[in-house]
Amino acid sequence: MIYPFLGAVLGTGLCAPTATVLANRFTRGPVTWSGLEFAATAALLTIIFSTCLAERGLAAALLLVPLATLGMAAALVDARELRLPDPLICSLAAVTIPTIVLAQSVLGVDTHALAPVVLGALALSTALQIVIPRGWGWGDAKLLPILACWTGLLGLSTTLAAAAYAAVCIAVLAIWRGLTASPTATFPYGPALVGAALFASAIANRTGPA
Repeated sequence: MIYPFLGAVLGTGLCAPTATVLANRFTRGPVTWSGLEFAATAALLTIIFSTCLAERGLAAALLLVPLATLGMAAALVDARELRLPDPLICSLAAVTIPTIVLAQSVLGVDTHALAPVVLGALALSTALQIVIPRGWGWGDAKLLPILACWTGLLGLSTTLAAAAYAAVCIAVLAIWRGLTASPTATFPYGPALVGAALFASAIANRTGPA
């Protein structure tokens, strides 16, 4: 019972409110988020943290806090305004390096395989920018390599899992938008990318890279 409780404390009590406040700071207008949006964000983060606590322990869950807070804040803005604010993306990038250092020292993860994962994400992001320039924005292009740093800490299998989860979410969203809006309408990739990275990191093996 302790894992759901701690997960709720981290997800609903800490990360979801902070992400909501940050998202409101970077929206273009003085908007408020609905109770449903907050409840969905809080529920997702609570599940992610509860799973991470059960699978990988408290230290790993605490290391996910910056990604959950800043990443979800950016995803909330993207869901509403189809953009990823540079201050949030830059802040997430800034905390990534110390997180890598902490993960290596606290969790004992191997960071030697991180470089090829990040280079692969950069290559993929650049390719998507060329192939779908109207849908894949510069915010998405900057976000993807940053998320690869987080999942890459846990090995290539975690990164591939995150990519698969994101692809499924994006495909479902594309079908839904195609049925309810214009087939050419753009939709946000940020929520799928951040949610997939968080979930893949949460369920990664306790012992580190696969």
